[in-house]
Parts: sequence; C-alpha cells; structure tokens
Amino acid sequence: MEKIVCFECGSDEKIHNHHVVPRVKGGTKTIPLCELCHSKVHGDHMLKIQKLASIGRKKRKEEKIAMGLPLSYIEGRPKGTLEDETTFLNKPKNREIGEYLKQGLTIKRIIELTGASNKTIIKVRKLIPPHLRIKKKKTRQINSRNNS
Repeated sequence: MEKIVCFECGSDEKIHNHHVVPRVKGGTKTIPLCELCHSKVHGDHMLKIQKLASIGRKKRKEEKIAMGLPLSYIEGRPKGTLEDETTFLNKPKNREIGEYLKQGLTIKRIIELTGASNKTIIKVRKLIPPHLRIKKKKTRQINSRNNS
C-alpha cells in the first residue's frame, strides 16, 4: 500500500484531504495536505472553514424548504428554550451515546462512531444516573530505576 504524503511538503503526518474547490461550491476532487499546509491554505486570504460550513448549512436549509418541510423541523428548537432531561436522553442518538459511555468508550471514539459533538457527549455523561456510570479504574504508574 502506497503511503499518502502531503502534496505540498511531502510530510506523512496528520494528512487531511483538502478540497481544491470547496464541497459547498460543487467540488469533488481532493489533494492530501498535512495539517500545517492545510491551515496555510485556509488563511486570511481564502474562505475560512467556518464560512464554508455556514454556506453549506444555508444551502441545506434552502433544499429542505424546497422539499416542503415545516420550518420548525428545519430550524429546530427556538433559541433560548430548554428541553427537559428525559426528552434529551431519550433521543435515539443520545441513547446510543449513553450505551457507548456505559461501555467505557472514550469521547473521541464516540464522536467517530456517532458524529455527535463532544458537548452533546459530555451532557449525556453528566445526565446518566451515577449508578449506571462506568467507574474508571485508578492506575498508578511505577517509575523503574536502573541501578547500574
């Protein structure tokens, strides 16, 4: 298997697939860039990742409106309103997160499996009743010394 390296500098560490033409603008082709070179591409002179995400969200919202979905479904819960803990924990994705937390999976792994934000995972973890939480084992590292 051929090792993937940065198109710009040749590094093989922390490779990202950079869309030459942003996806939200219809781009499909990518080039491999290391994290450092990728951050250079998205500098002040180019569209920021957040701006691209905003364009994508706006585009998806327009598509849903065109599909005839109700605005309440598209925009979600009104800002400033709270949902009760039971409703939050009973959402299918949050139940799945809860199961993964009970199995002792890391937040990073749960993000990979579910696509949920770390904020949502932490909220689920805080709301799981204490008797259902996995107790983390305390481990102690022992420093070994070489007596020469």
